[in-house]
Amino acid sequence: MFDESNGPRRQDHRTYRNSPTRTSVEAHRPETEHVMSRKKVLVLGGNFAGLTAALTVKHELHGDVDVTVVSSSDDFLFTPSLIWVPFGKRIRRDITFKVGPTFEEHQVDFVHAEATAIDPVARRVETAAGPQD
Repeated sequence: MFDESNGPRRQDHRTYRNSPTRTSVEAHRPETEHVMSRKKVLVLGGNFAGLTAALTVKHELHGDVDVTVVSSSDDFLFTPSLIWVPFGKRIRRDITFKVGPTFEEHQVDFVHAEATAIDPVARRVETAAGPQD
């Protein structure tokens, strides 16, 4: 994603693994934790932002990442069409679908549970179904 073949590198404010600058969360982790063979991404929420984030990360990193989505709902709701429901032009079934099959098709893990606590230092999210790292 950031190699020479994509043209000149743009300057940005993000911190990458080889950068000498560390974020505040990274500063609490020992250096040995920065060496990982496979990236892990945990996305909270499975509607527009969560679905888009999970699938984009999975594809932009060419599958070289484990992506897990945690959501209290297993339905995707196409909210722009909610306006038509009160007028009888759409029913809920017309504007929703189950997210599980979509995530499965893209090798994204899905946990149907509510997130109950977030510990950014430990890089862990507690859910009703158990902890997610």
